[in-house]
Amino acid sequence: MSSTEIIELRVDVSKLQVGMYVCRLDRDWIGTPFEMQGYLIRTPEDSQLFTQYCEHVFIDDVRSVYVGRRSRPNYSHLQRLVRPEAIARLERLGYRHMRGPERTVLIAVDYPDAIELAKELPRAQIAWKQAKVLVARLIARAKTDKPVLEEEVDLAVEPVVESVVRSPDAALWLAALRRGESYPTSHPLNCCALVLVFGRFLGFPPAILLSMAKGALLMDIGMWRLNQNYYVNSEHVEEDAKGEIHEHVLRGLEYLRQSSFVDRDAILAILHHHERWDGNGYPRAVRGIKVSLMGQMLGLADTFDALCSKRSYHCEETINTAQKIIYSGRDEIWPAEVVESFFQSLGVYPTGSMVQLSSGEIAAVSGQLPSSRLYPRLILLSNAQGLPLTEFEEIEASKLLQSGAPVKIVKTVARAATTLRLDKVEPKVRCV
Repeated sequence: MSSTEIIELRVDVSKLQVGMYVCRLDRDWIGTPFEMQGYLIRTPEDSQLFTQYCEHVFIDDVRSVYVGRRSRPNYSHLQRLVRPEAIARLERLGYRHMRGPERTVLIAVDYPDAIELAKELPRAQIAWKQAKVLVARLIARAKTDKPVLEEEVDLAVEPVVESVVRSPDAALWLAALRRGESYPTSHPLNCCALVLVFGRFLGFPPAILLSMAKGALLMDIGMWRLNQNYYVNSEHVEEDAKGEIHEHVLRGLEYLRQSSFVDRDAILAILHHHERWDGNGYPRAVRGIKVSLMGQMLGLADTFDALCSKRSYHCEETINTAQKIIYSGRDEIWPAEVVESFFQSLGVYPTGSMVQLSSGEIAAVSGQLPSSRLYPRLILLSNAQGLPLTEFEEIEASKLLQSGAPVKIVKTVARAATTLRLDKVEPKVRCV
């Protein structure tokens, strides 16, 4: 079974729930207010609307997002141990050192081709909205010394992982949108998206992706418990305060221990996400292969999102500048192959980033093409004079090269450097 195969379930309209994806009616779509390609129920009012037109409908169980699901998602259809090169890369990157010698069996997953952005976006929005609510609740709990409920975290991250498995592009698109929001809330969500996209690219099995997601959302829980301003600039604080900031990792892990949080992979990722390959990290200043692979991955995601986000003490960097800064730390801060793999997973121009074309137009990257990493799918946002377009056209950058006057991507553009709004763009499902 592929990840895009439809599993239809017949449901009486009186039993419809928020998160169900209606793929077929008991009548023709014509004459109803619903879109013919399917309809995701987002509110109770949406479900009530179906009672006016139908007696029963058919639900696509794969494309539905159920709130409060308590059973783990079933990924048994995914092929395993089918990419020797993926297994070899995980070995080189230090998979076995993630959690000690007991992890002796190496499993790699050959994930199916990602579905396009527009098809996944409605489900992704619901999943990430749940995660955002969770982060706000976790921050409040940390500040009031209330325990973390691991089951609550599991319920929120499972739909997120499922969404990223289906479409990394949707996760990166929403991360780009969140960079205009409050950093303390958006940062853990964006790190979660980045590390999951990275983990999927490397072939980590879903069970580990769940742990990685939890580690990302909780990595700064110790910072949330500090009395001073959240995410202060550690370069401009007193030495005593700097020491307190460096202790936030261990303080956060102690808080999780008191909360009976038991996911060892998530704990290890949190412990090591500020450690560095050359030993100049914290809290334990370990070096080399003693820094777990998941800790390195989370550290990269942490740094990349921080560079690409507006902070109280610096403006957001362009994607190109962030890439150069991180590349400059190869084999010092992180191993070179881990850095290379991270940017391979995101693409040269990550989904959600804005780029300027040689013809003058500005476009948003709406999807990656594995066969052509330098030429992703684009949505044109402006004309050659920089004026916003009223209708957005989605194109593949590779086709621009085939025109009479070839057009190329010149550079990435920082969100703050333009008045163009990514949140005004509505990606469309492509006609194939």
